[in-house]
Amino acid sequence: MIKNTDETAQNFLKLYQAHQSWSEETFGTEKGPIGPLRHLINEAQEAIECPDDITEYVDCLFLITDAARRAGFSLDELTSAGFDKLEVLKDRNYKRTPEGEPSYHEK
Repeated sequence: MIKNTDETAQNFLKLYQAHQSWSEETFGTEKGPIGPLRHLINEAQEAIECPDDITEYVDCLFLITDAARRAGFSLDELTSAGFDKLEVLKDRNYKRTPEGEPSYHEK
């Protein structure tokens, strides 16, 4: 449960920055987003296989933020685009699907 949203936001920023430092030290700064995005496919499958393991979600989170950084997007840009996309999602219609099946918007 989130106790203090300001503290949580600060901790998320610290985590984001710490992961960025580790990633750049480990993999370099010259690589683009494609490697992390391809790795994300595997990690998403691991999360599907172990949906109760929070570390699998963290792996996906790290890969998404790493790919976005390597594509040249800042955390501010990613957050702003997230709010914009959320508004688009709210305007779409989705059909109910059985548990474990993806829900796609109606076209």
